[in-house]
Amino acid sequence: MKYYIYLIFSFISFGQVAFAQETIKTSTKSIDVIHLFSAGNKVEWAVPISKNEKILLQWEERNTSFTQSEGIRSFVGYHDKNLVAVISILNSTISGNIRWKDKEIVLKTSEDGFLILYTESSNHKCGTCANGHCHTNEPSTKRPVLLSDSDSPTPSIPNTNVLRVYRLAMAISYEYFSDTSIIGFSSKVEEVKKFWATREMELNEVYTRDLGIRFEVVKDEKLISKQKDEISNKSASYIINNGTRIISSKIGEKSYDLGIYIAKVTEVAGLAYLENVYKTEKAAAVALVSRPVIMHEIGHLFGARHTFSITSPSRPQIDPASDKTEMSTGQSIMSYGYPRDFFSLRSIQMIREKLVNVPYFSDTNRTQKVGNHPSVTNFPYGIAIQNQPPTIDKTKIKASYKIPKETFFQFYIPAQDPESKSLLYAAHQTDIRPERQASNARFLTRKATSSNPVVFQTEYSERTRNEMANTKPNAVGTFTFWLGVSDAQPQQTSDYISQYDMAQTQVIIEEGIPFKITSSMKNNYKGGEDVQLNWSVDSKIFDKKTSKVRILLSDDFGKTFKYTLVASTENDGSHTVKLPNISVNTIAFGEQKWNVNAGIIKIEEIDGIAYALTTFDPKVGGFTITRDPSLPKILTFTKTPEASLSVSCDAIPNANNSQFETSGCDLVNITHIDTKINGSCANTYTIKRIYTATGCDQSISFEQTIFVRDDKSPVFKEPLPTNISVEENKIPTQVDLTATDNCSNNVQVIKSKEEKEENGNRVIIYKWEASDECGNKATHTQKITVIPSEINFVGELPKNMMVTCEKEIPPVPTLKVSGNCNPKVVYNGETKSNEKCENDYELTRYWTATNDCGKSITHTQIITIKDDVKPVFSGTLPTDISVEENNIPTQVDLTATDNCSENIQVTKSQEERQENGNKVIIYKWEASDECGNKVTHEQKVTIKKSSQPTPPTGGVQPPTGTESTKEMIVYNGVSTESGSENYLKIEPIENYKNLQIEIFNELGQKVYESKNYQKNGEVFRGYANVKGVFRKGKRLPTGTYFYVLKYQNITGKSNTKQGYLFVR
Repeated sequence: MKYYIYLIFSFISFGQVAFAQETIKTSTKSIDVIHLFSAGNKVEWAVPISKNEKILLQWEERNTSFTQSEGIRSFVGYHDKNLVAVISILNSTISGNIRWKDKEIVLKTSEDGFLILYTESSNHKCGTCANGHCHTNEPSTKRPVLLSDSDSPTPSIPNTNVLRVYRLAMAISYEYFSDTSIIGFSSKVEEVKKFWATREMELNEVYTRDLGIRFEVVKDEKLISKQKDEISNKSASYIINNGTRIISSKIGEKSYDLGIYIAKVTEVAGLAYLENVYKTEKAAAVALVSRPVIMHEIGHLFGARHTFSITSPSRPQIDPASDKTEMSTGQSIMSYGYPRDFFSLRSIQMIREKLVNVPYFSDTNRTQKVGNHPSVTNFPYGIAIQNQPPTIDKTKIKASYKIPKETFFQFYIPAQDPESKSLLYAAHQTDIRPERQASNARFLTRKATSSNPVVFQTEYSERTRNEMANTKPNAVGTFTFWLGVSDAQPQQTSDYISQYDMAQTQVIIEEGIPFKITSSMKNNYKGGEDVQLNWSVDSKIFDKKTSKVRILLSDDFGKTFKYTLVASTENDGSHTVKLPNISVNTIAFGEQKWNVNAGIIKIEEIDGIAYALTTFDPKVGGFTITRDPSLPKILTFTKTPEASLSVSCDAIPNANNSQFETSGCDLVNITHIDTKINGSCANTYTIKRIYTATGCDQSISFEQTIFVRDDKSPVFKEPLPTNISVEENKIPTQVDLTATDNCSNNVQVIKSKEEKEENGNRVIIYKWEASDECGNKATHTQKITVIPSEINFVGELPKNMMVTCEKEIPPVPTLKVSGNCNPKVVYNGETKSNEKCENDYELTRYWTATNDCGKSITHTQIITIKDDVKPVFSGTLPTDISVEENNIPTQVDLTATDNCSENIQVTKSQEERQENGNKVIIYKWEASDECGNKVTHEQKVTIKKSSQPTPPTGGVQPPTGTESTKEMIVYNGVSTESGSENYLKIEPIENYKNLQIEIFNELGQKVYESKNYQKNGEVFRGYANVKGVFRKGKRLPTGTYFYVLKYQNITGKSNTKQGYLFVR
């Protein structure tokens, strides 16, 4: 089916948050009450609930998160097994709440030390229908199923062995903290802490018992708004949409698991998002200080929907956010009625089927997560608690029962607990009507009780003795009932986890003759007197041929029916019974202790649910029985063994008649019959042992139930292998083990093996599991730590390095190795690579370490030899000189040394050139080593000219009759190197124009000419630009050249200049 998640919220009728009723200052001093409670952890105290009224409650102390840290003592108060009140005590003050009938009473200490009562109306209603407009303000939001939600024909409540502990952040608004009225905290932090302690205690009283959830309220004063802040005077909707962000900013998002704001919202009493405890927005809830509202809204956070049928008797409206399983305004926590101190089976199912799938942390530091679920982002702390669930014998519950209208009916729930715990029984009408379907609820939902059967009959007020509304079963139709049983302990003081079993049936109520006792009863009977009983039987519903009834007698006004008058007879509407010769007197009823005759007869359908009672109206009373002394005494047991035993399968007690003592007859014979009821396995079953005492023409029986359990694990026979550490080549094989058991003859031992890594070591786990027929298991593990066969080099290993010469290579070191399995190391030699010369290559050295377990490791060192150092000339080097032509020195021999090479070759060379009209000789020496590193030296010898050079003969001769202009400067050194600025340059160019030049080589051949020299980039750089001896554009050889320059000065006078230039 489709599933909808709603925004759920509660409100005061008609949207008004108005605290009605009164404030009463009592004459009871708080210090006197505190003295009473200091006497022990269990006390009785008649707590005032009005000016003239008190109720006697049984109080028990509960430890909370605040008991040790803050010194706050907290107590729960019970009345007739119902949680009625909670209080907390700090120093000389008391604060708490009392929930009585339709009132919620706030209890506090006045400034002068007296108890103050403040009563308020408890008609908190659901905001989904606030102001008569259902879902107009907060429409439902369609979302996918979070974890699980089942409305299957065979519903069940999932069980878990993990108690989930949630840290609850209960933020207090400034409006409440500063409020000086009785519902506020008067700006006192200690008052808030008492409030926190009380809320934690009462939440745990219900949530732990019914659901397996425990809360620890976060003790952080940063949760108290001591001045106006962001949420002051904000709407409930704003608070729930921002509550998580605000609380997380106060205490950190990892400091709590769920949160709720306690704030004075005016439009509603409470508001919460469904299932948000499992999500990131885990504090999406707000509530007034009211205890039931807080419980209610937190229930929504855990996924529980509303259960009531209508929002208010005065304004009955349908709430689409309710399953409508409870009559009228409801009775459970997720309703609006009374007493609202328990969860219905429907609410438990909704919460538990999600809760059991929630991952949890197994440690208090919240580091070890158990489980995983993609839809859950918020994980509590979990405490594992072993507890086996009870079981209902569903074969004894019919799929449906048919009865006529106005007939009382009851459910005997046949259940047993494997650990012989006392059980709680509940029968809740659970006709789920989602969305806007009208409710089919016609029967009140009651808290689980230790009484079995669970009955549905007319009830009377203990206050007025008037018939209570909605208790008379007068409905007609088909109604679904969930029958539940749990091993919950109503007032458990330590951590535990409740387990459930549940069955479903239908009650079909048709128009017809009610199943009622029609005979009139006298007020008093004598023991042994015959009584004619008549009752009405509708033959269309009850088959008189097969229908049987049992007739019982109560001596306590219907609380119990201890006497069986007739074990079985036809359901034909008439039977005469003989009353036992016992005394049945009067009993006190109600708050006023009215005396009523205590005798009531019950006729109940065998294998059915219908029953009828003689008069049980407390205003009329039942009947009495006066014992007749002339008749024989009634045979009775005066001593019996325990009615219920839980024993191990190897310690089943034999029947023992000596356990009994009787009265009423001198000669009594006791026999027994054992009936075995099979259980979950061969050695877990139930023995119904019925002892029958016979004597003096009388017979009485005593039934003893023996729960036989097999909870002992098998025991291994052989000495168990111990944990060892071994070398890898010495791992032992897994041995065979056998085991014995106290009950099973054949015990199977299964071997398994797993491997893992611990602290870097390989670990083998041998496991033996011995199991008996009931699944009890004994396990043994042997941990084998495999001593690492890895070997390691010891010390600093040779590193990669670089040297400049082969002679600098270090010697081969001897490496050492450590490890197991006889490790050793060998040097594998070295190889050369990338060899370019004698002192330029890579040398690689190899070592290998091995052991007898087959492990090996290697180490490699790379030595790079790179000779990049040049040789160095020896002695004093020749310097530059100037000499006459006839004194030119010859080139001397030089020697050189090198860091690596022994023999260095020095080569000589020379060249000649012209510089500034002089001949220059360049002597060169070049020394090189074996790897090509070179060093050079030059000596420049300038030869002084003795006369001007004579132009070459032949070819073109300079014109005669011209003379040079002295002012003109000619730079005649020309370089052909790329990028050089040494071209044939004439300055200052601005003083001359129309420059025309011709350049000739030593043979008189023209190699260059220009009609507009040194204009537009036309310059001579040593390249020919005419065709002839040299190809045009070709670089000219080094040497001396001759130029002829024609030009005009600034006056227009023509001139000619000629001279030498030098190209290199």
